Amino acid sequence: MPSRKILAEEQAIQQQQQREFLTKRTVSEKYNVELVSYITNLTGKNLDYFMEVYRPSNGFIMRATDYDIALQIVESFRDYMYDNGLEVDMDEILRRAKFRD
Repeated sequence: MPSRKILAEEQAIQQQQQREFLTKRTVSEKYNVELVSYITNLTGKNLDYFMEVYRPSNGFIMRATDYDIALQIVESFRDYMYDNGLEVDMDEILRRAKFRD
């Protein structure tokens, strides 16, 4: 018969795994390909690169509102455009992010 200590450790591991699963699910719901592509108009490898290099932390995503995440994407996209020597049209970026009507 397993000891109480082993059972408690197994339960703690299961709880940690559940928390990690819920975090990953929440992060993927709030910061995903559809949202980032919609705001940035990036696709394919450019989108993959942007999402990897300019990705906010999971902690930020978990705490942030939808507006905070959209604003973070806009600011990161501005940096991405600048870093790659591309012209930045903030009006167009903000229009796609639906900050204006």
